[in-house]
Amino acid sequence: MKRKTIFLFSLTIAIVPFWAFIGVERLVGDHEIGTVWEPFLKHRPSLQLRFSDPSRQGLEKVPFEELDRREQMRFIEFCTIRYGEENPAKCHSKIAARKV
Repeated sequence: MKRKTIFLFSLTIAIVPFWAFIGVERLVGDHEIGTVWEPFLKHRPSLQLRFSDPSRQGLEKVPFEELDRREQMRFIEFCTIRYGEENPAKCHSKIAARKV
């Protein structure tokens, strides 16, 4: 019983840093590409594992100014964790630079 407890504790200790610093972002492509999940290292630890760009609606990118206040806050949080950037304009440019 004690071995099992030690094993579970060790496993938990090993998984928590992974969970806090690794995330996956949902990327939506056209009908040929579909949806993919891209792993990334977080710039700030978070318990959230799955992320998606709140300014992206399908294949369309909505400008930051046109998002409602709640979506703007989600976008800033997404950018801070994913890109380490709190400025929406700089974050949009980093997102655009990633695209091929």
